[in-house]
Parts: sequence; structure tokens; C-alpha cells
Amino acid sequence: KIAEYISNSDLLSDNVENLLSFLLGQMELPIEIEFPDDLVWKGAEGKEELIALFTTAEKIVSIMNSDGEFNFTHEAIDELADTIVESKILMANIDNLLTYILEETGVAEGFDFIIPEDIDWETEDGKDEFKSLLSAVGIILESGLLEDGDFSNLTDGSDDPEDDMI
Repeated sequence: KIAEYISNSDLLSDNVENLLSFLLGQMELPIEIEFPDDLVWKGAEGKEELIALFTTAEKIVSIMNSDGEFNFTHEAIDELADTIVESKILMANIDNLLTYILEETGVAEGFDFIIPEDIDWETEDGKDEFKSLLSAVGIILESGLLEDGDFSNLTDGSDDPEDDMI
């Protein structure tokens, strides 16, 4: 309901970017968030953006433990990716977000992970690319592949490949 009230109020929607900037500054995020110039906070479009942001925030909080560290599982990352791609703000900042996720999880440790500049993250192809990347990260983390390098952790030994993480 809060997204609807904000997006239906001229006063609130005109000030939501300043409020979010203030709140993000207070949170001391490890990444910089920039607001796209064409962002709309009013009406249905504004409501969709706010819902995407609030839902993503809820997903992030749900995978964070009491020490402020993330409990990344394949399922949690898939759910997080599904909400992130719905936000214009987050997709506009995806390079910073991906760099942070890859560094925080250790998935890209030991090599340079290069994110091509020509990917348009806001297209369906870009969103699919992001979801695929995050899903792969989720499987790597859930299987413990970084810790022990045992590729047999990707399979449960069944004959059904749909049951495996391969």
C-alpha cells in the first residue's frame, strides 16, 4: 500500500528521490546508487518502481544473517534476481551491483571478471543475462564449489538431470 500512496501523492512522489538518497546515504552501502534521469515516481510506473525496490529490500534482508553477512543460496539468489530486474534504478546500477556481488561472494576471486559495456541491462536480453549470471553464482555458492572444488557436489546422483545443479 505504501507504494500506491507515494505514487498517488504529488508531494511524496516529488520528494521520494531525495528521501531515498538520504536513506541510502545513512545505510553506508558499499556501492554507489545513481538515479536515472528518466525515472518516474508518479502513477502506475512509479508504483511499479517502488514495489520493485521495497520487494528487493525485503529479499536482501531475508538472506542477511544477524552478523550482516549474506546467506546466499541458489533459491534466494533466483528470487532476488527476479525482483532486481523489475527495478529501473537497480538495473541502471547493475555494473556496480554485479561487481559487489561477485567480490562479496568470492566467485570472481583470483581473476578479473570483465563486464562488457555494450550490455543493455534494461532489455529482456540484459535481464535474462543478469538472472543467468546470478543463478550460476547461486549454484556455485550452494554447492560449496569454491570451498572444496568438488564438482560432484553439483549432482545428487540421480538419473534425472532436472534434480541436479549441472
